[in-house]
Amino acid sequence: MPKLSQSKIAKINLPSSTKEDPAWAKVNMSLTAGDVLDIRENATGLAELSAAVVARAIQEWNFVDDNEQPAPINEQTVRGIPAKDFNHLSDLLLASVQAKPVGDEEKKA
Repeated sequence: MPKLSQSKIAKINLPSSTKEDPAWAKVNMSLTAGDVLDIRENATGLAELSAAVVARAIQEWNFVDDNEQPAPINEQTVRGIPAKDFNHLSDLLLASVQAKPVGDEEKKA
């Protein structure tokens, strides 16, 4: 039987990675309905939705601030990561939170 609130954490190597300076994030690939509802309730547009989803899903990353301290994970800091990293993460995650029309097969079930 399926279990509630199962986290599936994946370490994602980000596109801005180099051999000398790898960039990665540990991401919860299975957000809960509560996560999705909270995000949808507070996001007013696609940009806010995207930043909120990425910030909510990231559990850990190796980005640091100007003092070489681990950067906090929130919507503001997510907006500061390289665009190709943000796009990569949001593409992986947004499909799980966007409302989708119900297809004919789902209606029959």
